[in-house]
Amino acid sequence: MNVEQPIGIEFHVQYMLSLLNLDAMDVRFVGIWGMSGIGKTTIVKAVYERIFNKFTGSSFLEDVKEHATKRKDLVILQRQLASRILKKKIKMEISNVSEGSTFIKKRMEQRKVLIILDDVNNDDQIKALAGDTNWFGKGSRIIITTTCEDILTRNKVDRDRIYKPQLLDEEQSLQLFSRHAFLQDQPLDGFLQLSCEMVKCAQGLPLALGVLGSSLIDNNSIKKWKSELKKYERIPHGDIHKTLKISFEELTLEQQSVFLDIACFFNGVDKRIAFYYWESLDLHPQTEFPVLIRRSLVKIVDEKKIWMHNQLQSMGRRIVYEENPKDPAKRSRLWKHKEVMEVLKEMGCHNIEGILLNFEKNIEDSLSSEDFKSVSKLRLLNVNGSGLKGDFKHFPPRLRCLFWQRCNFDMPPTDFHHEELVILDLSHSNTEEAWKYSPQNKEFKELKVLNLSECSCLVRTPDFSRFPNLERLILEGCCELVDIHESIGILKGLVYLDLRSCSKLKELPGKTFQLTALKNLVLTGCKSLENLPESFGCLKSLVKLSLNSTHISKLPDALGLLEKLEILNAMDCIYLVKLPRTMAKMRRLQHINFSRTGIESLPDDFLMLSSLVKLELAKCRKLQCFPEDRQQGYSGSGLCKLQVLNLEHCKKLESIPKLSSSLCKLNVIGCSSLHKYDDFSNLKNLKELFFGQCNNMVDMPSGFGKLSSLDKLVLSLVNCDSLPPNPISGLRHLALVECQKLVSLPELPSSLMRLHLHSCHSLERLPNLSNLKILEELKLEGCEKITEIQGLEQLKFLRLYEVTSCHHLTVTTKKVQGQGTLKDESYELHGDVIHTEVKIGDNDINMGLVMGLAISYSRNTNQYLSGVFDDCMLQVAASILRNGRRIHCRNDLLIKVHLIDVSELFIYIHYFEGCKWFGLPLQRGDVIEAVMKLDYIQTWNLKFFHLSVLNNEDMHPVVDQQPRFQKVEDFFNWIDKDDEFEETTQLTLSTLRLYRTHGCN
Repeated sequence: MNVEQPIGIEFHVQYMLSLLNLDAMDVRFVGIWGMSGIGKTTIVKAVYERIFNKFTGSSFLEDVKEHATKRKDLVILQRQLASRILKKKIKMEISNVSEGSTFIKKRMEQRKVLIILDDVNNDDQIKALAGDTNWFGKGSRIIITTTCEDILTRNKVDRDRIYKPQLLDEEQSLQLFSRHAFLQDQPLDGFLQLSCEMVKCAQGLPLALGVLGSSLIDNNSIKKWKSELKKYERIPHGDIHKTLKISFEELTLEQQSVFLDIACFFNGVDKRIAFYYWESLDLHPQTEFPVLIRRSLVKIVDEKKIWMHNQLQSMGRRIVYEENPKDPAKRSRLWKHKEVMEVLKEMGCHNIEGILLNFEKNIEDSLSSEDFKSVSKLRLLNVNGSGLKGDFKHFPPRLRCLFWQRCNFDMPPTDFHHEELVILDLSHSNTEEAWKYSPQNKEFKELKVLNLSECSCLVRTPDFSRFPNLERLILEGCCELVDIHESIGILKGLVYLDLRSCSKLKELPGKTFQLTALKNLVLTGCKSLENLPESFGCLKSLVKLSLNSTHISKLPDALGLLEKLEILNAMDCIYLVKLPRTMAKMRRLQHINFSRTGIESLPDDFLMLSSLVKLELAKCRKLQCFPEDRQQGYSGSGLCKLQVLNLEHCKKLESIPKLSSSLCKLNVIGCSSLHKYDDFSNLKNLKELFFGQCNNMVDMPSGFGKLSSLDKLVLSLVNCDSLPPNPISGLRHLALVECQKLVSLPELPSSLMRLHLHSCHSLERLPNLSNLKILEELKLEGCEKITEIQGLEQLKFLRLYEVTSCHHLTVTTKKVQGQGTLKDESYELHGDVIHTEVKIGDNDINMGLVMGLAISYSRNTNQYLSGVFDDCMLQVAASILRNGRRIHCRNDLLIKVHLIDVSELFIYIHYFEGCKWFGLPLQRGDVIEAVMKLDYIQTWNLKFFHLSVLNNEDMHPVVDQQPRFQKVEDFFNWIDKDDEFEETTQLTLSTLRLYRTHGCN
């Protein structure tokens, strides 16, 4: 059970898509507003993943509030935004906020971009990053999340484009709580009532539900549950902090100390750095930190960063504040600049263990090291800015961690050293040469981590003899760095060296290859690096080598001596054409990524990499073949542990070897020259297969039906007109994309949970789906010839139903259309997105639904004179609540509009016969929450929308025996046609009369 899978996320996504209206070519700002912990970031992440590839560039800026506490931070965010969208490093071009705003506008105004500004809390942040609609090209979308609605309305976000997520209802809350407490969607037997009572304490807040559930995951005692419930029930309704605090109080002292450090100082910090600090204090992070994760108090994001929700961070800081509300000097941690400045002027600050100072926002303030005499227990000091002056003789002796970012000295003072310091972070500083004139006998004896990243003026590294026990050296983004001191070779304990984006670094000093303990070397983005020396083979402990986006043209044969290497990443090395001939010697190599390189072939011994698990060669457009086993032809017998093979869009690849039965994932989409693959039958462990767009292959490889472990199948068969008749038992996800000649499908396996059909233009028939008892998702797009889906009423677990651009499926023979006006102008809608809700009653199930809408023409063109108007596409997103679960639907309805008088409304009434929602049968008690919008909003304006359930009393026959829909018709003043005017579906200038038709298609 994936406890991180959001509850009801699809409805949120569909709602947001309706507000975004991606088909409209305006520049649109959309907001998400709600309290902390309600899931704003989760929603916007899901939306971003769904749509980012529809834009020429995109940027997701998370936690803007946290990362932009000062004006200079906005410059960093501007650089990040521009770099991600332009796909290149932007730094010197932006030196201040004004310059950054000008740069973004100039470079983005012709681009269709997607920008996410997550957790914004003031106007300056939006003005600096997305100041106005004219900054961006047509079709751009900017999404802003915040806890303050006024910020949105003041910054180009219309009120009808602000989404306000609601707290989870009881059913959703119980499901989320159960996922954390029981690792399943419902409580264990005997715990239902207690769970329901516990859920009430969380008040529908996803964050609180996760924390409460996780606190009980290891406890199956009803007595203990009742005891815990009493604690939560004593808390006043609305005090979420007190609810969360109970989980904190159940931690050990060591765990509490780690939690408070994260809340005050380490939120967003690399966990590997924080661990050094806690280890120096004997807090045992290797065992205590995982407890915080299990209790949902923290997470690890991006594989390494600590993340704590701001509600939990606020609660943690509140706990520190309550240590002594009246006297900050008697608290353990201080993070407010003003309080710190006042306290340090006093004597007797012996309780303080950690301090955060921000001189970037308080440039008039300054301190000297003498001011720290009174904080004798200080272990952590985080200084942002250059306000620390004087010598360093009086720095607290117990100090373990010093973050001093953006200090502006050209080089550190000569007396800058500390024998107990474990972590030193001088990132984003102006230093050019560090410790050039420091006395040789002054060492940082305990220093494990030195971070000089983003020191854009740094030309030379310091003499490393001052840091004899250094384990992590971070020089990322030192774009002027050209010289690494030879003394680096003495760092016998160095395990991590990060030279990422040191774009002027042309070579590594020879002593680098004496780093016998080095495990991880990062050279990504070192674009001046063109060659690797043969001495590379001396790095005997190297486990991971990252060469992404360098300009190297070959890998040296000495690389074969790296017998401990497990990960080799050279993705986007576009000049790389030659691989080492000795790769077979790298017996531990598990992951290779040569995607988007210029390699034409693989070494002869490549198939002997017996430990290889993952091989990525995507978009190697010059790669023609795999090596041959001279004895047995294509055997691939050496790749006995290979689990993932990605050959996507290797356009010149003509054949692939017979693969090992260990393979779990295979992607050969877009291998247009591939003309043979003999047999699938031995791939008994294959779980995911992406196959297709192989123009030279007419038939599927043999053995396809024997893939007994297949879980996910994505096919794009250009030339095949049928699939193998026998369904693959156990298949859970089937996607057919652009299968142009496919006419029908065989019976589908009953194990299927997701069925996606996209642009299968010849597909006419689907098999009866009633056997798909556990199907959860059904998506059809661009399958124009499908007219019916049988068996939908049997899909008891369906939660997502999408039918778009399948107009034969959604057409109806029972509709009314014509022209007129609204009887009551107060009915008129403003905005392009409409929401409604109806419930199916006991007497309604046999009759149906009726949907009425009115649109007005908005484009000033010559279409009226020609008598030909754009079709109107109605996008409908709905959530159907059924027996405690939700089915999320997305459909479209094509309306062919015929106008006589463009000054009048065009009225359209659609009848869902038999109470079927776009083919999906409805049941008694169903509640439909629908969101409607028009696709071509520049052509049409939606003026009225109404959805009703019909019963016998609502149906009145007329002369032509077509139905009358009184519930909807009575909203309009109809303008009837002349008696002599014949019913028509094509209107021209010769029929300039107002009309009304019944039942025309």
